[in-house]
Amino acid sequence: MDKEIVKIEDIIDEEQEAEDTNQKKFNLTKLFSNKNLKIIILVIIFIIALILFMGVGNKSNESKLQATNSNAYEYISTVNYCSQLETKLEKVLSQIKGAGQVSVMVSVDGSPELIYALDSDTKVSNTSNGSTTTSSSTPIIIQTNGSSNPLILSESLPEVKGVIVVSSGANDIAIKLDILNAISTLLDISTEKISVLKGI
Repeated sequence: MDKEIVKIEDIIDEEQEAEDTNQKKFNLTKLFSNKNLKIIILVIIFIIALILFMGVGNKSNESKLQATNSNAYEYISTVNYCSQLETKLEKVLSQIKGAGQVSVMVSVDGSPELIYALDSDTKVSNTSNGSTTTSSSTPIIIQTNGSSNPLILSESLPEVKGVIVVSSGANDIAIKLDILNAISTLLDISTEKISVLKGI
């Protein structure tokens, strides 16, 4: 009798386990129903987008840092270049004895250019139509005093087309010649491109 009770209890336990397994299967199929599956896919896409966005955010911060660190090598416009050149010439020419008050205007052809050292990368990919070659180049960045700056090979300055100097002492021919020779030597241009006029 006891054996029969034990057997019945075993049968009941097996039936309960089978029922539990069926419930678990039912819950999994319920979990992966069309509606829930869409939600799961949206959550996965959201997580991937969040990871990608965080990666792009870090790269943009790095590029902002590089941009602020390379301010020493910022592009100088033609107007700024001429203005700096005029200021320097005025300082030098006003030191000539008898030149008096000096104003200078410079005209140039083009704008200053910085030529950077580039790291070239060439890739050859084979396709059914043949092989394609793609090449890309990026500036070489060097670390100086804790900042990142592009390596500059050379600087190309624009050619000076003409210079006008207005000097209060230009009525004296000797002073006028001194100003002409000084500008011609400094800028390496012919005296024909220089006009020295008497100021008030």
